[in-house]
Amino acid sequence: MTLIADPLGRTPEPPDRVAYSVGMMLDVDDFGAEQLYHRSRLARALVSSFGSGTLAGLRVEVVAGSNGDELRVNPGLAIDRIGRLIEVPRTCCLRLDDWYLNQSPTALSDALHVDAADPAVQNVLADVFVRFVACEREPIPAFAQGPFDATDATRPGRLRDSAELRLLLRKEAAPALPAPEWTDPRVLNAAQLAEVDVLPAAEQAAKRDEIVRRNARDAVFTAWDRRESAWHGDELDPEPFHLPNQDPTSVFLARISIPAQPAAAGEPPVRTVGATVLVDNRSRRFVMPAGLLAAGLGQ
Repeated sequence: MTLIADPLGRTPEPPDRVAYSVGMMLDVDDFGAEQLYHRSRLARALVSSFGSGTLAGLRVEVVAGSNGDELRVNPGLAIDRIGRLIEVPRTCCLRLDDWYLNQSPTALSDALHVDAADPAVQNVLADVFVRFVACEREPIPAFAQGPFDATDATRPGRLRDSAELRLLLRKEAAPALPAPEWTDPRVLNAAQLAEVDVLPAAEQAAKRDEIVRRNARDAVFTAWDRRESAWHGDELDPEPFHLPNQDPTSVFLARISIPAQPAAAGEPPVRTVGATVLVDNRSRRFVMPAGLLAAGLGQ
């Protein structure tokens, strides 16, 4: 399947709706604009209502097998930074040992980090990302395009919204992790705490609740500017956890820590025999379904 560029990723500006009238001449651009409008509105609603992150599933795990460690990404669904749904419909696997052997010794050495919790332990760090891709399918006969004559020209009859998974080494001294998209409205600043403390004890709980509601409304007021400031023209800025030249819509899933020890110059770090490969699934962003939030509120 051939990957194609997605017009949703080119600009934050909303597309126009196609205005139909009897007798109007239509061409392929009009039908493309029709699809783009509806996809854009859905994407805008999803990212504005829920943000980006994991919506369901997509747990990453490392399973030891007879052929060595296997990295698995379980089926699931995510929303990327421009609101597109990314679906992984089945478990995707990678032989971690083969992947490790295919990395350059220099890159592996650069990705070897001292464990902050135990300085005696070192790990090769790599992050799992997923991104939206559209794939061409079902070629059908079509008129040739371009300055040539062809009798067997085809064009894709269908596009499939799919996902691309990547495991990328982290060479930075302190690789960043995703920060929360929203500030917790329950966290009061010093001035707000002072508003509460000056009141009698019987009135403090009600005042605190009032400030929390105010913080939540203020977060909504600033959400538009926060999202739009990430765009410069038709380019979306990467986040701190993205690597150079990486697609800035890529969704972070997990950090993999592979225990290893330094080796001689020009040789890759030697994996620690018998040590468990750790998977951090909880540093990702989560998109909480409404039903789950309601259950947490006792609804």
